[in-house]
Amino acid sequence: MKRKAISQFVLGGILLILFVLFTWSLTSIDVQPIGPNSSSVAYASINHAVHKLFGVNMTLYNITDWAGVVAIFIALGFAVLGLVQWIKRKHILKVDSSILILGMFYVLVFGAYVFFEFHVINRRPVLINGILEASYPSSTTMLAMCVLPTAMMQFHRLIKNTSIRNTVNTLCGLFTAFMVIGRLVCGVHWFTDILGGLIFSVAIILLYCSANNYILIKEGGKCMKYPLSEKYNTPELMSKIMGPNPVKLEEELLTGHRIPAGSVVCDLGSGQGLTSVFLAKEYGFTVYAADLWSDPEDNRCFFREMELTDEQIIPVKADATALPFEAVFFDAIVSTDSYNYFGRDPEFLDRKLLPYVKNGGYVYIAIPGMKQDCHDNLPPELLLSWTPEQMDYMHDVSYWRNMVSQSQHAEIIEVSEMVSNEEVWKDWLEQENEYAIGDRKSMEAGGGKYLNFIKIVLRKKTI
Repeated sequence: MKRKAISQFVLGGILLILFVLFTWSLTSIDVQPIGPNSSSVAYASINHAVHKLFGVNMTLYNITDWAGVVAIFIALGFAVLGLVQWIKRKHILKVDSSILILGMFYVLVFGAYVFFEFHVINRRPVLINGILEASYPSSTTMLAMCVLPTAMMQFHRLIKNTSIRNTVNTLCGLFTAFMVIGRLVCGVHWFTDILGGLIFSVAIILLYCSANNYILIKEGGKCMKYPLSEKYNTPELMSKIMGPNPVKLEEELLTGHRIPAGSVVCDLGSGQGLTSVFLAKEYGFTVYAADLWSDPEDNRCFFREMELTDEQIIPVKADATALPFEAVFFDAIVSTDSYNYFGRDPEFLDRKLLPYVKNGGYVYIAIPGMKQDCHDNLPPELLLSWTPEQMDYMHDVSYWRNMVSQSQHAEIIEVSEMVSNEEVWKDWLEQENEYAIGDRKSMEAGGGKYLNFIKIVLRKKTI
């Protein structure tokens, strides 16, 4: 995620510089009085040729002009969402960080619009109601290009239903393309007005994405909200965790998940069953809690105490390398903080796991990892709690991407560093069992700066 944020920042910065240089060039390159009332326009030859090619279509102009109201209402919708969160959470800093950044993004777009209204670079190639208006950069192009793509990013996070989310984002994409192309073809802007609007919009969208990713990195797990997990943060339930808080990891893992409602799901490596309860209660899945080391009867008693029926959640003693289920039995498999123990064989997915997943079904994995593999020179802080052999179960994103990419039957949806880290470790280190106490040595010495958690999302190909 850090590399991605840096890449987005650099590319966005380059495009912003390009926009400034391009804007400056509009005052000096091929400037000719080809506009109405002999108004001067740069890149006159290109602009005149494109304008002559498309002509003027005032009907399309009016359509795209009124259609811009859609983008305005979408922006207002997110403003209202942020306001509601502010009121409910009673502090502006508790509003989702992505919404706060989106608000600043909107202010930047509006500021750019106001600036170019007062610092006119180009005027339109046609009079609008007898007035020669400012035309650079195309404000309607900027509005569509800035609001719709960022809205699609928000919709991807907020809309849980896959088909609805895909439909909404497809419509947004088509609407954006229509607005940009329509604005060019209708002939009320010069070609360079549209081009400038596009360059500026892409530049600040990349900077917006970079800022979002930077906040996730900077704040670590603190910027990940856990509305579902918080209710499980009781001493009795936390005593059942066997490592960094698996419920919070699972909540982040399943943020924006694509598993259909009512699915039959295997919680692989379920431990004492807390993650299985979470899947059944919070997502409504029928869950098979599969674990090799836990007693199914103990787990069954726990599930009943949590007011779950034997039909909602089924404990199973199972070895991940020899699962006792029928082929294509599960709609999805979820594995939290355990896959790294049995999934480091390139053939494991195709031979041992995917045969039990339906075609088109999903595999969601959250595992402890390293920010960068350092097994040849392990930091002494890590060796305070773990042996080199134990550390061999932990690898970086590149390692796991390479591992799962060797599968012939899995489509990779995502392999990335998770946000959760400090928060989930904190919950674990507060426990008083011998394993948590042992892990404190490394973490208190600063070993956490080498570690992360990794999210893997796969979809089984149709076989």
